[in-house]
Amino acid sequence: MSALRGFIRVGLRAQAFRSALGAAQSGRFMCDQSDRFNEVHKMDISEDAMVKMHFTFYKGALLFDLRKHFLTEDGEIKPTRKGFAMQEKEWKAVVANAKAIDSSFAELKTRMESDDAEVIRMPEMKLNETESRPVIVRCSLYEGKIYVDIRRFEVQEEDGKLLPTKKGITLSHQDWLNLQTKFKDIESVAAENQN
Repeated sequence: MSALRGFIRVGLRAQAFRSALGAAQSGRFMCDQSDRFNEVHKMDISEDAMVKMHFTFYKGALLFDLRKHFLTEDGEIKPTRKGFAMQEKEWKAVVANAKAIDSSFAELKTRMESDDAEVIRMPEMKLNETESRPVIVRCSLYEGKIYVDIRRFEVQEEDGKLLPTKKGITLSHQDWLNLQTKFKDIESVAAENQN
């Protein structure tokens, strides 16, 4: 009987591993943050609702969680690990630098029209200079499409170099434009939940 229970446990573990492996291979990591975060609101950013802004509280602080989602086989929209939760000052820095990001996009488009290169990267914009884990914005051209990447970096203790972490999100140009149209709505939701 104990041998049978052991066999069943191994089988269940293997099944769970296969499910996780399938999600990893398809890039659809589900991100269940319900145990740690208290979500108070969420807002669609992209036209297909696959990019959302989640407003969550963690240890009393409001976080702005910009995240990609995917459609399950059951037709549910679930969050992935592609995204990250910004502190209020980090989100405000993104908003404050929107025009600079747009200028970077415009310059990138000009270069794209006059250059045959498949990959072009614009200079990085560090949004919080004094932080050891700064948020950096990078605009780039890849395979004929323009993207903006908003990502947390970490300073390496060994050599002091800044390296990107997995906490970040890469948006298409259209998703970035859509996000900008939501700036006032995001500000209103944040104000309502902090009063």
